[in-house]
Amino acid sequence: MRGKYYISYMKDWLIRLTYIISIVCYFVGALFKIQHWVGGHDLLLIGYISYVIFTIFALIEIYQSTKPTWEKILWTLTFILLLATGILILLIANAVFYIQYRRKRLLERK
Repeated sequence: MRGKYYISYMKDWLIRLTYIISIVCYFVGALFKIQHWVGGHDLLLIGYISYVIFTIFALIEIYQSTKPTWEKILWTLTFILLLATGILILLIANAVFYIQYRRKRLLERK
């Protein structure tokens, strides 16, 4: 089973694995954050990092395909937009949490 088909199978398996890891870590991390359990932020971070890895593998797969150029550009913009949206949501959530935590600590000091 070695050869061209084996490499294609392994690439597809790796792309699917990184996508599944990113989705599972993201949802479990969100659950941990909602419940205020320890490790929620770490799981969200692992989910986003694995999504970046998935995006890189998927873009490599897209640019090696025989699709037209306009379709390759469209897929690239879609992946970059989704990645930027996820990172923006993470940054906003962390900023809100930090502001609330600092405000609570400042009120406790008074």
